[in-house]
Amino acid sequence: MIELFTLLSLTKNDDKKQQEAFQNYRRYPWNWVFMILIISFGTAYLAYSCNEKEIPSTRFLITLFSFFFSGIYLIYYFLIYIVFDKKCNGKDVSELLKKLK
Repeated sequence: MIELFTLLSLTKNDDKKQQEAFQNYRRYPWNWVFMILIISFGTAYLAYSCNEKEIPSTRFLITLFSFFFSGIYLIYYFLIYIVFDKKCNGKDVSELLKKLK
């Protein structure tokens, strides 16, 4: 979600190069909003399901953080749970993905 706000603030500049770079965004703004919302909700679901054993307030805060800062959380998730092979509440990542099907 923070990516959307950053993108919107960059498009309000009067610099001609930035105007040309974000011309596609201005033509189809709902595509960007829809894509960013899908990524944000997917990241929030991933954080919510990965923190099942946390107390509800901590689980809520982690989910909220992952929704608004999905890019940062996805990098964190990749490093901790994929690269370093830490289990997510004793579950493998593939088990979480099977729940989606």
